[in-house]
Amino acid sequence: MKHKLKWIRWGIGAVLIVIFFLLLWKFGEKELWKNTFLFLLQHPVQLILGFFVYFLSFVLKAIAWTWTLQSKISIKTAIVGIWYSLFFNHLLPVKGGEVARIYVGYNRRRKGSLSEIIQSVALLRLFDLFSLLCLSLFFGFAVISKLSSYWILVVVGGILVVLVSLPLMLKWPSVFQRQWLIFRQLFFRRQIIFVFALVFTSWILEGSILFSVMYAIMPDFTFWNAVVTNSVTVLGQIFQITPGGIANYETVMSVTLRTYGILFEIGLFAAIITHGMKFLFSYLVGGIAWYLDPISYKQIKSFSLTDEERNG
Repeated sequence: MKHKLKWIRWGIGAVLIVIFFLLLWKFGEKELWKNTFLFLLQHPVQLILGFFVYFLSFVLKAIAWTWTLQSKISIKTAIVGIWYSLFFNHLLPVKGGEVARIYVGYNRRRKGSLSEIIQSVALLRLFDLFSLLCLSLFFGFAVISKLSSYWILVVVGGILVVLVSLPLMLKWPSVFQRQWLIFRQLFFRRQIIFVFALVFTSWILEGSILFSVMYAIMPDFTFWNAVVTNSVTVLGQIFQITPGGIANYETVMSVTLRTYGILFEIGLFAAIITHGMKFLFSYLVGGIAWYLDPISYKQIKSFSLTDEERNG
């Protein structure tokens, strides 16, 4: 089943890449890259403001992580871990950044177990997904019908987790009792509401870069439209098969913008600039993270293999 889902993801990802090149061929201007460079030079203040708000969104995510773990990691560790995660997600063709985040959280923790770190990251990723789904639903009935497949994936995933968990619970009940205790401590407390609020707000702020780009092109484009478009686009990265979701990101964003009446020529141009700015941001903060707390890919890979052996 897992193997089939992987091929489905790769198949859809490949189709999105083909669509991107078709859009680029039909709607991309001949002097696209020159115009992109000129655009960045002509609107520095708006783009820097977009960068700053985007930066704040990750600060909120870091605070949410420290609150989830009840301050068992410092805010610096949380920020460095999230920045490493962002960097590797934009460097590798798969979402491998969470391993780096767990590695930093576990090795730089004040206290707590590996299970707590893993479950905290998993819980926050669940909040990420739920936030994106909620924001994407504002896109209207047409998008809701398209996103029904995501709900199906969530339900099917939940069923699979239960089916896999039941025999394991019978075989190793003490392991699951310990994991359930950790999850209960993380989730079933009043503060978790504020954690979700931080995560949800962070995704609203993430629309800032697209808004800064679109506002420079079309001043009547609203921030809320940017937030929803960004949410749909990020949700579409489930089918990422290239570093940072190159081509996938541009396709989903330009198609989404088209439903707002934005021409493909403009939408594609805005998507390329927005994604380029996110790549630049991820490499900048990745460099800062490495300067603050140097780790190597070899360490993360070794940690990942050790973790797999530990769990299986």
